[in-house]
Amino acid sequence: MLKLYDNCKELIVKGGRQVIGMESDEKEHFTLRESVKAEKPVEEWMTKVETEMMVSLKKITKEQVFHYAKTDRQQWVMENLAMTAIIGT
Repeated sequence: MLKLYDNCKELIVKGGRQVIGMESDEKEHFTLRESVKAEKPVEEWMTKVETEMMVSLKKITKEQVFHYAKTDRQQWVMENLAMTAIIGT
């Protein structure tokens, strides 16, 4: 997985066919906003996963940056994705 998606160690799968999230090599993980069915052909569903990853990360980043002003900075950094912490601070 690390070679297919940048720093994605594994896809989080539910029920054997629903991709619901991703986990990095550093054990940081997030849930996709909408799950993706892993059905043939593999090129199609992996492209859908990539698209949903970008959509989900954009929404997650917007939500987390919004909460930055209302939370203690150190607590906010520890509770959120590292990518968001870099963008938001």
